[in-house]
Amino acid sequence: MTRHRPQCHPACAVVVAIAMVLVAPAARAQAHLCDAAAADASRTTGVPLDVLRAVARVETGRSRHGIIEPWPWALNISGEGVWHETADAALRQAQQVIASGRRNVDIGCFQLNYRWHGGEFADLGQMMDPSENARYAADFLRRLFLELGDWTRAVGAYHSRTPEYAQRYLGRYMRLLAELPGSATQTPVLSADTPRSAGPYALSRAARPSILGPAGPGLRRGHAATPFVAARARPLWERP
Repeated sequence: MTRHRPQCHPACAVVVAIAMVLVAPAARAQAHLCDAAAADASRTTGVPLDVLRAVARVETGRSRHGIIEPWPWALNISGEGVWHETADAALRQAQQVIASGRRNVDIGCFQLNYRWHGGEFADLGQMMDPSENARYAADFLRRLFLELGDWTRAVGAYHSRTPEYAQRYLGRYMRLLAELPGSATQTPVLSADTPRSAGPYALSRAARPSILGPAGPGLRRGHAATPFVAARARPLWERP
């Protein structure tokens, strides 16, 4: 039996067009939250803005209209990347997963791992907040720079102390760093004599050397359904 697709009348087409015009700016505004948070974190920690912007794109970047933008409501659950359309949806799924006993969850713009760093935040909402997420990640990168003396090495260690995983991550990072729109390259303002942060975003001595925890051999696509999921995919840095 032949099925005929319902046709959208002119009035319907106008409504759809208006909806798309209204939704697009909202999506762009959300996509810019990570960059705005990175700019604030750069000012308060001294970490170069381009370093933070590139790391955010490696961690949660997705292509929108041909431009790779970071996304604040991203989760990685035991290797399965999930991009939510809203903060509430991402928070609900993170709470659900953690309540079930699964703690290997990476959260927000900079994919902070709940297992290793969740205790540094008052709650999941604070951990997912773009500003809080970015400042914590920046403080981590700051400490790595003070230890290693080089921003590229600090970024590699941000992902993993294992050279194989760090180098693969850095390959993606260097490409995205070179392609940053509106590049805001800064001269690093830190030195070995710069005192470490003593604020709420200073990492405990027990913190893992990688903000993501131990790196695995690769991220897997998942198939389990959840009412909160908007889109699933591997993080871009894992793609060929």
